[in-house]
Amino acid sequence: MRGLRTKKHDFYYSLLQEDYDIIALTETWLVDEINNSYLFDKRYDVIRKDRDNKKKRGGSVLLALKKNINFQVIDIYYDKDILECLVAKLKYKKQVFYVVCVYIPPSVKVEVYEVFLDTIEQFLTNNVYMLILGDFNCPFFISKGCDKSIILDQFLSMNNLTQCNVIVNHKQKFLDLIFTSMNVESVTKCMYSLVSKDPYHTALCMSLNLQQICDSETETVKRTFKYDYCKGDYFCYVISCLILIGQIFTIQIM
Repeated sequence: MRGLRTKKHDFYYSLLQEDYDIIALTETWLVDEINNSYLFDKRYDVIRKDRDNKKKRGGSVLLALKKNINFQVIDIYYDKDILECLVAKLKYKKQVFYVVCVYIPPSVKVEVYEVFLDTIEQFLTNNVYMLILGDFNCPFFISKGCDKSIILDQFLSMNNLTQCNVIVNHKQKFLDLIFTSMNVESVTKCMYSLVSKDPYHTALCMSLNLQQICDSETETVKRTFKYDYCKGDYFCYVISCLILIGQIFTIQIM
């Protein structure tokens, strides 16, 4: 997103026309003085991790979830002076889902990635579904052309996760990554945006088939999550939204 402070009005009024369940934002550049009501109407509960060091512009992450979504904010250990992260725990019947939204600045050391991934790994059990998304600032992830990309790839392999975003930005680089343990039907560029499009961070729409995680053996309805990274409808089920009483979930990732 690279800054929401100067786009508050556009964001707010654009969102009024949409009905996303979950919205996930990175690089909001927000500060405490900007109230959530400037950005979101009463449909949403909002959790934020603004940058602690006010002298440095940039960073910050945000998750907004529809009020009918049952979630819990999970505190985790990480170096708050270097990166920003939010973890939301969602529960539907007996199934637990975690949504992680993270921003890792460029030029950080490999050790920062290792500590962060070790922390997230504690939530990865056989009975938990995970969605990790955000700006990892690892442009060579696909080519495995750096130590950071190797560390991320090892994390995926060890935890049976898949990286779902294969859409590059205008410089043909991958900055925004999506790690999940769920089957993904599609990841595409979204057609609309809540704010002006950022050439460095392409807005995406992701569709997930959640039928496999339904704990009711009698339920045959195919549930689908749709993620719109361009509009701000992040994980509908979580980095943008989750409405388990419906069939369609929308997530905006910016």
